[in-house]
Order: sequence, then structure tokens, then C-alpha cells
Amino acid sequence: MGPAYPQQMYEDAQKCVDDPSHTFRYNHCMLYEHTRNYIFPDEFTKVFEYSLDDTDSNYGWTNQGFIDILGCLLLDHMCSDGEKVELEYYGNNRDGFMISMEEELDNYLKHEYSYEETFEHHLLPWNQNKSLDNVIAGILSRFYREFGYGFMLRWFRCIPLLQKRLPPRSLKPCDRQSGIDNFYIAASFGACCDQYDYFCGSLQWPVSDDGREFYEKHKSDNLYDK
Repeated sequence: MGPAYPQQMYEDAQKCVDDPSHTFRYNHCMLYEHTRNYIFPDEFTKVFEYSLDDTDSNYGWTNQGFIDILGCLLLDHMCSDGEKVELEYYGNNRDGFMISMEEELDNYLKHEYSYEETFEHHLLPWNQNKSLDNVIAGILSRFYREFGYGFMLRWFRCIPLLQKRLPPRSLKPCDRQSGIDNFYIAASFGACCDQYDYFCGSLQWPVSDDGREFYEKHKSDNLYDK
């Protein structure tokens, strides 16, 4: 990352000391690297990740979508409580960054690309300079805007339940169908309501009957009010 990033933040921190009205700018690269340290193989790779392009070694794009956006969402929640903290990402603030990720989700929705064209390849069909993690980040950002910070809290709280759903395996991504189903299940827990119509309708994700039945069976588990 180079010394310019921490230097900028230390200088900004000093401005906050000198002037309490100053808004601290938290560089996205620092949030990104910090978040990456907590995307553990057992908790994420085995539950949400799957291989792309018919190549077992091409995976990590779902994880990457989490890494892209989670720090930003945490910072947004902090700011909603009155903290004078802002994201800095090449001239974008936190709202600008979230919008840029959601724009890729909207590109998928409005151009009516298929699931196979988009979510089975790491480069986006409408822009080969962008990758799948941007759409994943856009999905999470849009859910966060609609259902609030509790969405991510409930998402994380259901991961142990999803781990029980998968058979023991090595530290490799799960099969594609399990990754799809688990993402849908986690989103439904996060939203406190079944997101089957959104995933199968708007997103065109092929959620399985088994995935939906698992959510229906466990939706009353005490995750919502925690």
C-alpha cells in the first residue's frame, strides 16, 4: 500500500485533534485489508464460495465481494450515530462507493443478463474490466440500505447454522448449488423474511428446493431479535 495511506490518515487524525468539527477520512484500502483478515476459510469459503468457469482453482469472488463492501457498511453505520468519519476511495466517499457497487448490480438487472452469463464467470459480460465481486458487493449494499445494519448482524449469526448444513470437507469452496443456496438463506435471515422471489426472480439465481426447505425449517430459529 505504501506510506502515503497511513500518512494521510495520521494527518487527518491530527486535524481532528486540532479541530473537533473535522471529519476523519478512513482510507478504503485500510478497511479492505482489515476486513480481509476476517474472511476465514471455514466460515466463508466452505459456506458461500464456489468455483467459476469450470475451473476448480478459479474461486474467491464471492469472498472478495464481502471484502469490498463490509468495511464500508460498518463505517456507514458508525456515521449514522453521529461519528465524524468518512470513507476515502479515490475521491469517493462511502455513499459514492456503495453506489458504484450497486450500479454494477443494476447493470445486471436492467440488461437482463442470465445467471450463467454473469455469476459463473469472474469478469462481467457488460464490462470486461470489472469483476464479479462488484456485483456481490452491490447485492450486499442494496440489502443493507433496505434492511439496515441488522441485516449484516443476522447474516453473520446464521453462518454457524449454515456450517452444519455442509458435510465435512477440506478447505476448498463448496459446490455451486450449495453456495447459491447458502447465500439466499443468509440473505433471508438477514432480511427477516424469505428472499426466494428476489433471488429466483430478479437475480435469476437457481435456488434449490432443498435450500428453500432448509430456510423454512430454520426461519423461526432465534436469530432475528438478537
